[in-house]
Formats: sequence, structure tokens, C-alpha cells
Amino acid sequence: MTPKETALILRLHNAWRRGYENAPNMTEPKLLGEVIDSAISLIEQHDELLAAKTNLRQQVAHMTDQLAGEKSNVELANQQCDELLVALEGIAQFANSSQGQMALRAIASVKGGA
Repeated sequence: MTPKETALILRLHNAWRRGYENAPNMTEPKLLGEVIDSAISLIEQHDELLAAKTNLRQQVAHMTDQLAGEKSNVELANQQCDELLVALEGIAQFANSSQGQMALRAIASVKGGA
């Protein structure tokens, strides 16, 4: 039985129970029992869905926190990479200078003499 059918039958039965004019006859007991079972099942499903929704929201919040941490790690790694590139450019400039060439020859002579 669909949720709409369940609600309709319960509304009609309630109109009969309250004695409204133009209300239909009493719902047959067997059908009313089936409708009540359907309503109970729908309520339980609703509760389960709410619990699942809460669980999913908690998971999303946790994953968002994790992503924020990873973003922070990536930003730090990018900053360190930029600093290393600056240092390497400085080393390259020094190596190409006359002082750097003298230092490289001195290192080579020490290694060659070892």
C-alpha cells in the first residue's frame, strides 16, 4: 500500500469516526488493520531514514574536516616547494659566479686528493 493510499484511507476513516457529514461508511476492520500496519511501517521507515540522514551528515562533516586538513598540508607543501625553488635558484646563481666556480674547483681538488 502506498503512503498516499494509507493517508487517504486513514483520513476517510477518521472523518467517519468524527461523524462528519458526507463521510463514507466505516472502513472494514481488515482493511483498517492493513492501513494501520502500513502507517506503522511508514513511521518506522521515516525514523530509519532520519537516522541515516543524521549519520550521512556526520560523515560529510568529518570528510570536510579531513579535506580542510589535507588542503592545509598541500598549502604547506606548496610553500616549502616555493622556498626550495628560491634556494635552488640562489645555489645556481652562486655556482655560475666566479666565487662559485672557485668553490667547485676547491671541492673537486679535495675530493680528488682524498
